Amino acid sequence: RQEAHEEVEMMLQEYVKLAHNYLAVPVFTGKKTDHEKFPGAELTMTYEAVMPDGKALQMGTSHLLSQSFAHAFDMKFQDRDEKQSYPYLTSWGTTTRLIGALVMAHGDQKGLVLPPQIAPIQVVIIPIFKSGYDSTTIIAAAKNLHDELKKQNIRVLIDDEESQTPGSKFFKWELKGVPVRIELGPKDIENKQAVVVDRIGLGKRFIPLSDLVDQIVELLTTIQTTLFAAAQEKVQGMLRKGDKLAEFGPLLENDGIFYQAGWCKDAACEDQLKQYKASIRCIRETHECATCFYCGKESTDDVLVARSY
Repeated sequence: RQEAHEEVEMMLQEYVKLAHNYLAVPVFTGKKTDHEKFPGAELTMTYEAVMPDGKALQMGTSHLLSQSFAHAFDMKFQDRDEKQSYPYLTSWGTTTRLIGALVMAHGDQKGLVLPPQIAPIQVVIIPIFKSGYDSTTIIAAAKNLHDELKKQNIRVLIDDEESQTPGSKFFKWELKGVPVRIELGPKDIENKQAVVVDRIGLGKRFIPLSDLVDQIVELLTTIQTTLFAAAQEKVQGMLRKGDKLAEFGPLLENDGIFYQAGWCKDAACEDQLKQYKASIRCIRETHECATCFYCGKESTDDVLVARSY
């Protein structure tokens, strides 16, 4: 059982690393209540994201099924003592709802915003052609830059479609959420530089071609960390502490708010959240709230209370 429990915790942390380090989506972790846990499981651990509207999104779960399912399906193995034993089972998983979380957490009025770690295209190079100037020179410079970026394992694309204006290309790739755009025009070639624009508004840069690859690598890292920090700040700004459900319950319908509250572990108190279309998303490891949000008895656990998808 101990090994199974350790695996449950290990897999939960792997999912947290995925959310934080790749998706740049901050999450809360904790146990599900008996009402919310997987039917038949001894323990369900969850990691929950909170979207900009204040609704929680269950990103994934890790379950300690223990021996109940093994008994139900008569699943046995021969143990070290050569006896037939029932195994302690675990189950863990996450789904494509992570894509929805990604879109909602980072997207803006221009469209999708993708963290560099998971962006299919991290950098798009847009040659800017002008009449009277040899376009092959610009294409050659773009291809050379493309190859240098590829050597650094950067996922890069050249958009040399001549039927579209530079402005329409800018719009297209912003809509698709590409983290970095590089513009190369006649003046840039003459000045041995490139114009670099990031998707999250850190500012337009004019970077010498000799320094470009190193600075792009650094910029992608900066975008990744900035996206996570911004999302984390946004979520923390939505978190409130609530003492009494009668007071904070009606406020749950306001966008951009969720609550940390105390709970006595009584399912009857948990059930009162339904009238506000809310639920306990997870039981926290902290113990900052003194009394239960409904009955007023001494709190045994802090819980996150929110509406959910």
